[in-house]
Amino acid sequence: MNNRKKGYDWEDQLVKKFQRAGWFAVRLGSPSPFLPDVLAINNNEGRLVAIEAKSSSRDYISVRAEQLDKIVKFMGEFAAYKKREAVLAVKFLMVPHRRKREELYFRLKGKGFPKNLHIAISSDNELPCLEPWKDPFSVNPAPIKVSH
Repeated sequence: MNNRKKGYDWEDQLVKKFQRAGWFAVRLGSPSPFLPDVLAINNNEGRLVAIEAKSSSRDYISVRAEQLDKIVKFMGEFAAYKKREAVLAVKFLMVPHRRKREELYFRLKGKGFPKNLHIAISSDNELPCLEPWKDPFSVNPAPIKVSH
């Protein structure tokens, strides 16, 4: 499976996870320098989440600062939502010395990310610009009703 397909699959899984938790969620499609990979909206709670999704078949991943800066900037345009979160979602696929896949979620804090952010399965990933997001799908609000 090529990298683009792995990335698409991970984005699709994120959309489905949010939808199962009662959110409206969409994959924003083509690689764009201005848009996040996934957008999730919970109108019942006034929450908006923009996600940069990354996957790796290694036990680490590097993320360029501009990829994180773009979603923080994107979120700034949605002032009507009182709860806005920019999130980095990382999926480590099966690697030789691990038997399971692992997903890590981080809220992005502030701006000015390191040029290359390195995240690894085996480390604590404590960086001042990241806050672990332990259970992003635990809230199960009422489903969003769409009017036609």
